[in-house]
Amino acid sequence: MTLLDIKGDMIVRVVMTKNKMFLLNIEMNVPKCLNTCVKDETWFWHMRLGHINFDSLKMMTQKEILKGLPSIIRPNKLCEGCLVGIQFCKSFLKKSTSKANQPLQEIYVNVCDPIKQWLFGKKLYFLLFIDDYNRKTWVYFLKKKSNVFSYFKKFKVLVEKNSGYSIKSLRTDMG
Repeated sequence: MTLLDIKGDMIVRVVMTKNKMFLLNIEMNVPKCLNTCVKDETWFWHMRLGHINFDSLKMMTQKEILKGLPSIIRPNKLCEGCLVGIQFCKSFLKKSTSKANQPLQEIYVNVCDPIKQWLFGKKLYFLLFIDDYNRKTWVYFLKKKSNVFSYFKKFKVLVEKNSGYSIKSLRTDMG
């Protein structure tokens, strides 16, 4: 099956293969040239040189690094592109900000909502335990949400026996 669709200056050809995959073939009818008009040469050079900062532009003018670069005067407004593209972003913490000082001091528990696709053995839910101290994670798959408490009891026996510590607190989202 082949479908042709004309959208503006493009022809989109959609082909369905034997294994029901769709291949798209997009062809441009008319090549276009995009043009930008900027009245202020300072902004023009700022944008043309990849949103370089104005101090660098001024230094390039003074040292005559770039031929044809006019005298640059720092504008009194901000470039929207620079604000969006160079937003400050905090880096991830090197060390965990965990409150727990030892294993099992604080455990986070979450039960996921029913999943439309069955998990292993027709199980619709999964139960998640995360230790705040070392971020160790345990996952249990459940057929019914009412099985959570029995799985918690199994989890409690397992981790307390293996670690030598006891669970101090549980944090849930009341799910």
